[in-house]
Amino acid sequence: MIRKLLTLIDQGSMTLGEMAVEMDMSEADLKGRMEMMVRMDQLETITIDEGSPDPEGDCPGCVMAARCREDTCSDGPTVVGYRMTEKGRRIVHGPGNGRGGMGE
Repeated sequence: MIRKLLTLIDQGSMTLGEMAVEMDMSEADLKGRMEMMVRMDQLETITIDEGSPDPEGDCPGCVMAARCREDTCSDGPTVVGYRMTEKGRRIVHGPGNGRGGMGE
């Protein structure tokens, strides 16, 4: 289940609701699982504050990078997403695979 979730995150551009359907679980359960994976250093959170378009180049790693408008982060509320850490990438791709995270 962890590998499947990490693979979905690696593919990117899915909402929490879409991932919950794909994983056959509620959004609340999925969010709890993802928070656990943050604590296990398999995922990290991305926070893009209102009024700051692509701070630190986070948009390519954002779960909504392929779907949102360019002004979503700068004109809207704070966006919180998840991306894989190196540990998460090793689970999906194996050791030594230099592939980046979501959208990278």
